[in-house]
Amino acid sequence: MSALAKILVTFIFVVVLFWISIGNRGEFAFSLPPFIHSYPVPVALLMLAAMVLGFLWGGAVVWLNGAVTRGENRKQRKEIKIL
Repeated sequence: MSALAKILVTFIFVVVLFWISIGNRGEFAFSLPPFIHSYPVPVALLMLAAMVLGFLWGGAVVWLNGAVTRGENRKQRKEIKIL
C-alpha cells in the first residue's frame, strides 16, 4: 500500500472518530460489580476504549497466528548462515 493511501485511510479514520466523539457527548454511569460507586463516563470514551481494546486483541491474534511462520523463517535464516 502506498504512503498516500495509508495517510488517506488514517485521516478518514480520525475524522470519523472525531465526529463520533462530538455526536456522543452524553454520559452513562459506569460501575464494576464488586465496587459500590458508579462514575459518570462519556459514551465517546467507552467507544474509544472498545476500539483500542479491539485493536490490541486483533494485534495479539495476528501475532500468535504468525508464530509458525516466524519460527520457519528463523530456521531458514540459520540454515542460510551455515551455508
